[in-house]
Amino acid sequence: MRYGVHQFDEQMDTFLHSVPAAVIEELARLADKVRLNNHYPRVNEWLEAHKITEHEEAARLYFLFGLMDAAGLQFDIA
Repeated sequence: MRYGVHQFDEQMDTFLHSVPAAVIEELARLADKVRLNNHYPRVNEWLEAHKITEHEEAARLYFLFGLMDAAGLQFDIA
């Protein structure tokens, strides 16, 4: 959840260009786990049930996937 604090594109870009490679590798491993286990549809279902405007955990999860997307990491099978 620590990486789900970067909400805006500029914040994500700044973060992704300033972190050590180990952080990107950690995000890549997470994206791989989500993709290989086909968990992204379940994540979306959970997010639909928990609005990001009402639940901080949902917002952070949503922004985490936004960050992984901005990093070009594939987390969805489709």
